[in-house]
Amino acid sequence: MYNRTLEIKQTLNGSVAPEQNVLFNQQSISTPGVSYDTETVTGIITFHAIGQYSIRWWVATETTPKGAIEFGLKFSSQEDLIFGSSPQKTGQVSGFAAIDILTAGTTMSLVNATKTDNVYSREVKLKAYLLILPIVSADTGPTGPQGETGPTGPQGETGPAGPQGGTGPAGPQGGTGPAGPQGGTGPDGPQGGTGPAGPQGGTGPAGPQGGTGPDGPQGGTGPDGPQGGTGPDGPQGGTGPDGPQGGTGPAGPQGGTGPAGPQGETGPAGPQGGTGPTGPSASMVYHANLFLDNVLDVPVGNIYYSVRQNGSDDLRLYIRPIVPGTQILIDWKRSSQYDDSGVNSGPILNNTILSTEQNVDDVSYPSSREMHRTWIRQQDPDTNNWSLHEVNLFASGPPAPPSGAPRSRVTVWVYEIYKDIPLP
Repeated sequence: MYNRTLEIKQTLNGSVAPEQNVLFNQQSISTPGVSYDTETVTGIITFHAIGQYSIRWWVATETTPKGAIEFGLKFSSQEDLIFGSSPQKTGQVSGFAAIDILTAGTTMSLVNATKTDNVYSREVKLKAYLLILPIVSADTGPTGPQGETGPTGPQGETGPAGPQGGTGPAGPQGGTGPAGPQGGTGPDGPQGGTGPAGPQGGTGPAGPQGGTGPDGPQGGTGPDGPQGGTGPDGPQGGTGPDGPQGGTGPAGPQGGTGPAGPQGETGPAGPQGGTGPTGPSASMVYHANLFLDNVLDVPVGNIYYSVRQNGSDDLRLYIRPIVPGTQILIDWKRSSQYDDSGVNSGPILNNTILSTEQNVDDVSYPSSREMHRTWIRQQDPDTNNWSLHEVNLFASGPPAPPSGAPRSRVTVWVYEIYKDIPLP
């Protein structure tokens, strides 16, 4: 059952030309059911055992001249590629596929579907990765004893995030605006006291002596002598007290902003981030042959993910509480890939109460034409803790089977991302 596993890696710098295979140079896990050409290194993988397989891959690219980046899985049993693409000119492109190998000896390779060379990223050690796992059927016999856990694959190095450059120094202070107008003159201080009187002017000279005449009548009084000169000014009176301060004039206009200072030097690289947790693995796998009006109920926590054979060539997908009438708070999103039309996103339920049936997809086509992936986060009604699951669906079968024959081969596998986590 579990001898159909292969893990290969590409760690060398270089590029891959258009329509050429990715050449992996390291093989970590190999089993008899699946092998990789390690001698001539042609990039060819051979399936020696029939069955259903899950294939995951990615390629880290550095540059492409223009347009999107596309890679695809090429099988010897079909003409069309199973694509994975990225709209960016650099970065990682990845893909996922579920395939039913009907003939032993079928071959596969990972091909550059871009019309130009794609250069592998020189920033990471692991350039490309591909993992093949068997899809386990639900009707398999009793489980054998647990095998020993294989070694953990190496963690790809995360490139260090460069820290934010330091803030440059502040520019110089803008010039001082012009002075406001002069405040008004304050009122006059009080008058200084009168200075002391100057000294008396000297007496003028006596007039000439008149001759002695006869005594005549008494002469009249002679005129007054001339006024003495004005004495010198007295000392200056003291300065009166200052008048009140004049009001503050209006502010001058704002000086212009100075030029920006030079850019600060880039700081050293931050420390290496810790190793992330191991990714989830499929915890539940269910397989069924559905007749008309048959239903496959897959328990996911407190919810059934149900697949019903609705018609000769269509399925109906819906979810509902396992216990009827129970109200369960859920977040839900669906996406699907139909024929060659790419990935289509379905309706979204956010913070929604589920108490009855809720359609996931009214019409889903089997015959390997459509693949579904649904994410369901739900709150346990008893503990209020949360769980998150990824549910995948792949259905195949003839579009017009004979009367009384099964209509679809249906496989559902569930990844439990986390469980019983307290969240708001």
